[in-house]
Amino acid sequence: MEEGWIKLHRRLKDSEVFADPELLKLWILCLMEANHKGRWVAVSGLGRPVFIERGQFITGRYALHGMYYRKKKKTNACPSTVWRWLETLRDMKNLNIETNSRFSTVTITNYSTYQNEVCQNEQPNAQAMNSRCTAGEQPVRTTKNGKNARTARSTDRTDHLHSSFKETRVRERVEDVREFCNRKFTGGRNPVFDRGRLSDRDRDFLLKVGASVVLGDMPEGWVESALEAIRHHAGPEPIGNRGAFFTTTLSDIASKSGKRIGRMLSRVEIPDELRKPRSGDTPDSTAR
Repeated sequence: MEEGWIKLHRRLKDSEVFADPELLKLWILCLMEANHKGRWVAVSGLGRPVFIERGQFITGRYALHGMYYRKKKKTNACPSTVWRWLETLRDMKNLNIETNSRFSTVTITNYSTYQNEVCQNEQPNAQAMNSRCTAGEQPVRTTKNGKNARTARSTDRTDHLHSSFKETRVRERVEDVREFCNRKFTGGRNPVFDRGRLSDRDRDFLLKVGASVVLGDMPEGWVESALEAIRHHAGPEPIGNRGAFFTTTLSDIASKSGKRIGRMLSRVEIPDELRKPRSGDTPDSTAR
């Protein structure tokens, strides 16, 4: 992200980040790398591009190290150290990190809240400050890197393309999604969910969760934690609707990472072939 500019509010000087030169440099780097609008990004090793939302960027341990240090020097910190600095920013609630086998997605906390349209009376100058536009929680604010945000029409078009792209990806991984859902949700000697008692809504929710994990869009650890909450439920009464309990628990887990399950799954379209059992399947061998 080489175009455009960012603004630094004077309140940054009073923050914990400002007191540490390494963290300050990394925080500003993250703000510069974050997308000012959603876009498709090609990832080495993947057959198709991935969609990165506004306020996000993808990186890895060595890629981040290369961005942080433009020149190789013996005094440079190692990649693991730079990554620990990034995790420190995460612990400070400045950002979130989601990692899969290919890459990590970094999301600036509350990016859309603070990086909205240019505020009233704000001058297009990198040093201009406007207290009316300032919210105390985030000491550093960025603006759009060039043009205005997408219009409602272009947003709908992007969402449609994203949904179609995801449906294609799910269709290509039908058997993987089916196997995951069977293994985690409805298969085995003591399945967490009784397939015959699942409502259509709960069934589709589980399929979308399974597809998101298989495609690398959701950490598998979230799912396992939610399932463990069901297995070790210690409430005064048994769980009446396991599907609803799982949905609520998974949503709570996601919210702790600054994510919304509804938004994450809203663009996942389940192909019809995934809802249908394979020929020769036993009742408990599908995710339906």
